[in-house]
Parts: sequence; C-alpha cells; structure tokens
Amino acid sequence: MSKRERSIFRKRLILQPRSAKRKTYLLAWNPKRWSWNDIDDNIDKHIQEVNEKGFSRHRWTCGKNRSISKGDRIFLIKLGEEPKGIVASGIVERESYEDEHLFKLYGRSLYVDIKFDVLSKEPIISIDFLKKMSEKFSWSTRVSGIKIQEPVAKDLEAEWSKRTKGSAKFIPEELDDSGVFPEGAKHRISVNAYERNPQARQACIEYYGTNCKVCGFSFREFYGKDFKDYIIVHHLVPISKIGESYQIDAIKDLIPVCPNCHYAIHSREPIYSIEELKKIKNE
Repeated sequence: MSKRERSIFRKRLILQPRSAKRKTYLLAWNPKRWSWNDIDDNIDKHIQEVNEKGFSRHRWTCGKNRSISKGDRIFLIKLGEEPKGIVASGIVERESYEDEHLFKLYGRSLYVDIKFDVLSKEPIISIDFLKKMSEKFSWSTRVSGIKIQEPVAKDLEAEWSKRTKGSAKFIPEELDDSGVFPEGAKHRISVNAYERNPQARQACIEYYGTNCKVCGFSFREFYGKDFKDYIIVHHLVPISKIGESYQIDAIKDLIPVCPNCHYAIHSREPIYSIEELKKIKNE
C-alpha cells in the first residue's frame, strides 16, 4: 500500500481521533432522582443501538458548566444507589446550551449532546476502584459536568480502554471448554460498542485472528504493535434478535471485521452477510 493510499485509508477509518486539546468531563446520573425512562425512552434501546451501530445519541445535563465543547470526552457515572461507578463514555457533539428542563419546576438548564460509544446499565469501573485510582478527585460528585484533570483523565482512559476492549479478564467462570457463552442479551453489561461478552470476543479472536474477514485489514500491520488487539467482533446474529436465553457460540456466531466493513454490513436492513460483502468488494 502506497503512502497516499495509507493516508486516504486513515481519513476514512471510522475511529474517533485523539486531540491534544480535548478535555474530559464527568457527567452524573442518580437513578434515585430520575430514571433513564424519564428522559426519552428506556436504556435498553440505547444499549442496543450502541451494540448494533457503534453509537447512540442522547443529551445530558451538565450542571452550570458552559465550557464543554464539541469533541470533548465525557464519562457518565451512576450514583445514588448501588452499584455505583462509570457506566458510559462518549464524545460531545454539541457544546453546552440552555434549554427547558424536563421537570419544569427546575426552569431552564444547561445540556450537552453526546454520542455514546459505550453504554451499560451497571458500572464497568466501580466507584471503589475509582477512589483508589485517584483519591483526590471527587467521584461522588452531586454536580454534573465537572472537569477531570489531565493526569486523572489519562489514568481513567487507560483503565477504560483495558476494560472495554476485552483485554481485561471479566467473570472468568463464564468461560467454559465448550466455547459457548451465555450472552445475557438485553440486560447484560455492554462491554463496549461492539462486544457484549469479552470472553466470547477473546475466543473468537483466538480462533480467527485479528484480520478483517471481509477485506483483510490488520490494525497491527497498518498502525504497529500497539494496535495488535484492535478489531470489531461482529455478531452474525443481530443483537436485536437475541433473546434472553440465547447462547453465543464464539466460533459460529462471531466474526472479526474492521470498522469500515462493519459500517457497510449495517448499512441496510436486513444487514449484509459476510459473503455478500466479499462479493461486492471483489466486483
């Protein structure tokens, strides 16, 4: 691949670029004060969108902070009731703006529009772990929209990256010798935008490798060894059709694909099969 082709591919790759100027903020959610259903619709719908499309859009109150800008990084912490901790991450799509509060007695409030890339009902990082990671930062905040200072944000992002890319070992007792994994369907933690079960993801990668099974793209070959584990694990059975008792077979039900091919697969309904997309690519 020529330098020009590599440059074009980088621009097209569906990933959120890092920015040196991007700031990180913590938004708060207290289910005791209001449920997710109070905002627009239930959280399961948003989790399903994140898993199927890689993102879900929502708006959130940001306290009195008027400094949050488009492109800033946000983390959402669940407080008020156990278990507490970080349940979501995303990118700000619209800077702080004022609008009528959902509960009119509060008058007008500040909001930000968010594109969630990870969303879970239960914490992916517990508040106890957060407090040990950084004792000086106020994780039990009552105010939404507080800035996370760079050293703390860096540590949080590193831990989040480990936990949402399947490299950390979650619930090892779920992994058995058969290679079949309980999915937990609609109510299981959404580990990241694409993989519902990290053990199933890892088993899929160990079997197929990390090259895209449609176009052959390899993050490691293109970007270097630091990106060796980057790949999307695509569910051949759409998550929207998975029931409560569905058992995922890591070999039969999952396949590694790159972000571009994953986007193409989901560009229509019903989604393209791997074979259909390969045929289109080779025409």
